[in-house]
Amino acid sequence: QGKKYIRAIVYAYSSDTIRLQLSNCCNYKHGDYVWIEVSPVKWLIDEDTKLLISKRGLVSGIRMCDENTNYEDFNDSDVKKYLDNYMMKDLFQSEIYTYTQLDLMAEKKEVEEKQEEIKKEQIEKLMLAKQKLKEVAELLNSPQLSLKIDKIKIDNLRNIIFKNNGEFTEKGYIEFDDFFKDNMILRLIDLSDLDLSDVNITNMNFSGTNIHIDPQTIYNKDMTGVNATDVHFSPFLDKFDDVILDGAIINSSEIMIDVDKLKSYDENTLIKGETITNQINK
Repeated sequence: QGKKYIRAIVYAYSSDTIRLQLSNCCNYKHGDYVWIEVSPVKWLIDEDTKLLISKRGLVSGIRMCDENTNYEDFNDSDVKKYLDNYMMKDLFQSEIYTYTQLDLMAEKKEVEEKQEEIKKEQIEKLMLAKQKLKEVAELLNSPQLSLKIDKIKIDNLRNIIFKNNGEFTEKGYIEFDDFFKDNMILRLIDLSDLDLSDVNITNMNFSGTNIHIDPQTIYNKDMTGVNATDVHFSPFLDKFDDVILDGAIINSSEIMIDVDKLKSYDENTLIKGETITNQINK
């Protein structure tokens, strides 16, 4: 049950006389074996006088005094000297260590609670911001209303728009938060400075956004199912070398694609409004 015990032999001054009674109220004679539970000594501490008071303690192996010392004068006893010079020092060191540990634990808990409170507050603000973005997106895409507004600049966009605060997922890539996979939402946000290095953008709809895509730095060079209508690309020819364009829509006047250097494409791949197969057959 997690308790510790020691076995001791009763030593009595007279082997014929029962003299010793332990805390279990049983009497023991000389030579008896007893099992004693090991438990810490509990101290009452006077902070002002540094006085330690204990109801019960066991000092083993320390004599009271020698034959030439008066037993009635405890202040001159060997056990008193031991308590003052050795045990007291150890106890205070233990006390200081214990209080230090408790203080550190309390401070750590306070910091953790504060961090959790801040995190909760940030999540609540983010959820509110998402709701507002969704309402604005629905309003702007309403057939009854046709407005153009400046794209919204968001601080720490990377930490917000990607899962795990922009850190890698267990799958080895960075991934858009599900909320921001909605094209209506993406159109509202200024994405011009968003770095897509190691980001999985498969099946994302970036049409109508001001995002910049470098196909060589996205995760696995994979643009499968991506709608990149009017999206900005680097104009260099080799930017699409070894890129996967299966089912992608690339409708940008900036791009130049050497089809022979693509890693893959299919009959659904559209380049500037035409399928790749049609362009090849011309």
